[in-house]
Amino acid sequence: MPTVVALFGMMIAGAGMLATVSPERFIRSASRWFLPSSVWAGIIPRALLATALWLAADVSRMPIVFMILALGVLVSGVALLLTGTSGLRSRIAWLRLQPTELTREWAVGMVAFGGFLVWAVFPALPIP
Repeated sequence: MPTVVALFGMMIAGAGMLATVSPERFIRSASRWFLPSSVWAGIIPRALLATALWLAADVSRMPIVFMILALGVLVSGVALLLTGTSGLRSRIAWLRLQPTELTREWAVGMVAFGGFLVWAVFPALPIP
């Protein structure tokens, strides 16, 4: 599971880097994912990440933080299941109205979070 957590971390950090470099492009691409039929495209990765965080907690550098993150990600998946993509679309619409600097600040947070995930499981990765 540490490998799965590290892959998620790299994807999150990569998306954050894209948003840092080109916030408008990131918002446009994010808007395409939030169709009513794509609700499962949001729930399934959250369920996988929550499971991976929970199972990798004991080998991570910060097990308690991983367990809390796993519960938070699981709750966000359940909330997405109950509300659909309308809440996410309204947040993207709100972000579109904000200055580009705010999107970049969120993007830096994404890079930091993704980097944290990789750092936390790095010692447990099966690197030859």
